[in-house]
Amino acid sequence: MDLYKRACKLEYIDPQHYGGKWWLAPGPFHTSLCVVLCLGKTIENSGIDDLWVKSGLYSDVVCNQIINRSHNNRAMEAHETTLQVLTDLWLSAFF
Repeated sequence: MDLYKRACKLEYIDPQHYGGKWWLAPGPFHTSLCVVLCLGKTIENSGIDDLWVKSGLYSDVVCNQIINRSHNNRAMEAHETTLQVLTDLWLSAFF
């Protein structure tokens, strides 16, 4: 995303040369990295990371890596699992 931000600044530096000639769009991988980073910052002090450790799903070190976005695959797996569990709990409470 840093390269994307720098490329967006080019249009403002020289609008006659770069203005209106670029269409910048980050791909799905970089978008998912940003989503995982935002989710990690949201979950950091919510207690969900403590639930991951207490349930035996992940260790303390892995939870810190998930929150800090060191392991993208583990982070995606953890957030998907959490979403499935919370959805199941919501559905059982609703019905």
